[in-house]
Amino acid sequence: AVIIWRTDEIATSIVSFSSEDDTLSTTIESGELVKRHLITITGLTPNTNYTYRVKSEDASNNISDEVVGTFKTRPEKVEIKPVIINGPIAAKREENSATIKWKTNILSSSFVEFGISDSLGNIQGDAENVKEHEIVLTNLSPSTWYFYRVLSITQNKDSVISDIKKFKTRAEPDTISPVILTGPVVIGRTKTQATIKGTTDEPSDSRVDYGISESYTER
Repeated sequence: AVIIWRTDEIATSIVSFSSEDDTLSTTIESGELVKRHLITITGLTPNTNYTYRVKSEDASNNISDEVVGTFKTRPEKVEIKPVIINGPIAAKREENSATIKWKTNILSSSFVEFGISDSLGNIQGDAENVKEHEIVLTNLSPSTWYFYRVLSITQNKDSVISDIKKFKTRAEPDTISPVILTGPVVIGRTKTQATIKGTTDEPSDSRVDYGISESYTER
């Protein structure tokens, strides 16, 4: 607490104070002769009522009238720790990238540790303090399982870290057409239908175009 007062002539500064009204057992003095008086009181108890008394003495040992006042110290500051309140999740997965999202209760940075095993080994992130976090992991391999966890750090260097989770990147697009290995052959016929059979080098759908001429007007 800082106690300030003024006198009409230069004088010393004396403050007595206590958390018990009738004692004022602690005194702080400054022998400097001034008109504007300032005394700083330290070592007080948080959230506590105090009574204080000020007076001043001039160079001729004349003492001023005493002035009594009260004040209350502020409550002790409660520091809020970061907490992950949503996520993390792999919100978007592509062949070579993944977007990791999560939310924290207070402003903090955004970092993701990741790797192809739970040993992780790689990290990407952003030091900007935010509540809604989004980090894009790049240079990933297609159709691969990745392990990851997120880390957020506040300006006060408090941190929170998630459990290890995992995601799988998408497979590369299949741009190679299937190859017919055997057939097609007719393996069964009736008056109104025929069964066509053939095999391909990979799983694929089946379609037969047919007709009474090479125009293949039916499908």
